[in-house]
Amino acid sequence: MVPRVGRRERLHGYARGKGLHVPPQDGGKKEEYSLYKSLKKHTLSAEWIPGQGTESLYAKVSLHKGTKEDPIPYEQNMLIEEGKYYTQYDVLYIGLQTTLTGYPSDLKDMPSVVKPVEDEPEEPQGDGTPENPIAYVKGETVIENGKYYTQDGVKYLCIRNGEMALAYDLAELVSAGYVETVTE
Repeated sequence: MVPRVGRRERLHGYARGKGLHVPPQDGGKKEEYSLYKSLKKHTLSAEWIPGQGTESLYAKVSLHKGTKEDPIPYEQNMLIEEGKYYTQYDVLYIGLQTTLTGYPSDLKDMPSVVKPVEDEPEEPQGDGTPENPIAYVKGETVIENGKYYTQDGVKYLCIRNGEMALAYDLAELVSAGYVETVTE
């Protein structure tokens, strides 16, 4: 079956601005049709319908924005755009690069194209004062000179910037000259 696109014999971009609507393989309802974008001009034929094997001719199109709040539900053979968000199997991904064709692969199998979005670590509680020290998390918290931190019920004063998150407990950083124990 050749998809209906009006009287045009060739497509480029969206046919009449609406795209190419293709019914599901099982002959589903119109609401279940997929929307495709033509990637290059070509003559329509029954052999060249969108799907596996025609990735260089067509790419699936989504009406989602591709933001964190409205990620694109990824289906194989979709184009990926750098900086847009996609979901597949309940995992959120971000595009690392823009692809020129779709791929017949799951997102988890394309680490050079997309990467899973890690849950952002919670902001440390506390403002770094003696009354409200920052909860220190080994390997995650970057310590700053003059601020107070707490770990395992012990309060520390930072006396030297960490410059990056250190993979040590605060008790270990006392002898290295980064913090000193505060006794009240």
